Amino acid sequence: RIFYRNALNLGLPPLVCAETDRIGRHDILRVDPLAGTVENLTKGERYACDPIPAHLMDMVASGGLLAHLEKTLKKAG
Repeated sequence: RIFYRNALNLGLPPLVCAETDRIGRHDILRVDPLAGTVENLTKGERYACDPIPAHLMDMVASGGLLAHLEKTLKKAG
């Protein structure tokens, strides 16, 4: 739990996926953290993972917690 939140605070979207053992070293992936899906384009498979809520993905898109707070405070005036 601590690692998960720290990753988000740093602007990294951590994915919790039980099927990572099915992913090969050179497989090409398409990841949708909001939907909670990892699509393996190499093997034509799709894996479920825990979706990341939109408000946390907004924080990731801002560059992490500090950047997101700065952006939010600037909006507030």
